[in-house]
Amino acid sequence: MRFIIAWALFGGTLAATIAQAAQTVRSGSAPPAAVGSSPDMTVAQFMARVDQLRPSGPNWPLSPEAGELFAAISAVGKTYRQNLADRLAAAQTVEA
Repeated sequence: MRFIIAWALFGGTLAATIAQAAQTVRSGSAPPAAVGSSPDMTVAQFMARVDQLRPSGPNWPLSPEAGELFAAISAVGKTYRQNLADRLAAAQTVEA
């Protein structure tokens, strides 16, 4: 269940980032700050780490490495929510 929630947060953040990039291209404005970007891990690296854990059995979400991945997703979500709050406070448009 935690994995599903984490994946939903991650997917939502990724979709929002893509939507912001598309809006920037359409409007011709300066690009916004990256939403939830992590200098430590790309999406492909994240998915590769998850794929490495899956073969370890049905309890892989309880492993310490899975905990690190869930923490990374949580950090992305927090960054995204902070970005939304900052944009609302600055009376900027919010696309989420």
